[in-house]
Amino acid sequence: MLARTLMHRARPAMIILAACLGWASLNAWWLSGHRDGQPLNIDEAGYLGIALSYAGSWERGGFSGWLTSVMSPTTQAPLTTALTSIPLLSGRDPVKVGFAVVLAFAVATLLLTAAAAWMTRRRTVVVLSLVLVLTTPGFIALSRSYAFAVPAAAVTMAAVFALMRSRGLTRLPWSMAFGVALGLMPMARTMTIAFVPVLVVAAVVTAAAHRSSRLRQVGNLVSALVLAAGVASIWLIPSAQPVLAYLTNYGYGSHSAEYTNHAPSPPVALLRMLSADYFVPHLVLIAVGWCAVVGLVVARLRRGPFWAVTRAMIASPMFVPAAFCLGASVALM
Repeated sequence: MLARTLMHRARPAMIILAACLGWASLNAWWLSGHRDGQPLNIDEAGYLGIALSYAGSWERGGFSGWLTSVMSPTTQAPLTTALTSIPLLSGRDPVKVGFAVVLAFAVATLLLTAAAAWMTRRRTVVVLSLVLVLTTPGFIALSRSYAFAVPAAAVTMAAVFALMRSRGLTRLPWSMAFGVALGLMPMARTMTIAFVPVLVVAAVVTAAAHRSSRLRQVGNLVSALVLAAGVASIWLIPSAQPVLAYLTNYGYGSHSAEYTNHAPSPPVALLRMLSADYFVPHLVLIAVGWCAVVGLVVARLRRGPFWAVTRAMIASPMFVPAAFCLGASVALM
C-alpha cells in the first residue's frame, strides 16, 4: 500500500522527467544529423577553444593548474567552459561534449520550470509552462548551440526556484541555495549581473511580506548575500577590470546598440526582442497569462482589505517569478 502511494505521488515527476529527456533526445538527434561535422560559428569556436585550454591546464598542472586557468582574468564567464573541460580530459569529441553540456543545462531549465510551476498545485500550469519553454524557437535554437544563454537561464531559474522555496527567506537551506545560484549567475554569463539586483529586491520584498522572525530572515538574507558575493568574487575580483570594460562598452554601453533591435522606445524594443524568440501562439499565451494575473490581482483586491490582500499576494511564492519577469524586462529595456 505504501509503495503504491509513493508510486502515485512520484508519477507526475516521472512523466515530467521523461518528457524533458525525450525533448533532449530529439535535440541530440537533430544535432547529430545537422551539425555533426559542420563548422562552428565564431563564438562557439572561441568558447570551445577556452574549454580545451582549461583541459590542457589540468593535464599540465592538475587540479590547481586547472583552477588557476579558470579563474584567470577574462571577459568570458567561465562556468560553461569549465564544466565542458572536465569530460574533455577523457579524449572525447570537444564539439559533442560542448553540445551535451548545453543540452544538460537546457534539461535543468525545464525541470526547474516544472518544479516552480508545480508550486501552484495546478497541473494545467505545469503543462503550459513546460510546453511554452520547450517549444520556444529561441530556447530550442540556443539549446543546439554552444553558447552561454541556456546555462545562464538554468542558473537564473535555480535562483528563482530557491527563493520561492525559501518562503520569504525563512528556510536556511533554500536561502543558502539562493545565495549560491545568485553568485553563479555572472559566472554563467557576465551580462546576468543586471538581473542580480532584481532578485535581491524581490527577496527583500517577499521576506517583508512574510510573518516570521525578522532576525532570522535578516540573518538568512545576509548569509545568502555573503555566500553569493563569495562565489562570484572567486572569478569577478581577478576579472573586475576586463569585465567592467566589457559591460560598459559592449554589454550595456555605447557598442551595445550594434547588437540590439533599434526601436522608437524601450518597450517596443523589448517587444521586438521577444518576437525574435517566440512564435505568435507563444506571445498570445504569455499575454493571456499576464491578463489573467492582472485580473486575479484586481479581483482579490476588491474582495478584501487592500493591505492584507496585498501582503498575502506578495508572500505567495508566485510573486517571485512575476517580480523577476517584470524587473528583468525593465533591465533589458
